[in-house]
Amino acid sequence: MRVPRADGRSGDPVGLVPMPSHTGTVHGTPFREYRVLDSGGLLYQELSDEGSTYEWFDCQ
Repeated sequence: MRVPRADGRSGDPVGLVPMPSHTGTVHGTPFREYRVLDSGGLLYQELSDEGSTYEWFDCQ
């Protein structure tokens, strides 16, 4: 999966950021959430029965 990047000042699209694809089954699939950080980049969270994992993606 690739998420579009936007220029922080103009909002114009400036590229794509590769992100993990959703590959789980329908039953038992971990919860996934993405957040745009004020400092730049995206924070990816995957929550499952075993706990949470986080990964930061640079959008520069």
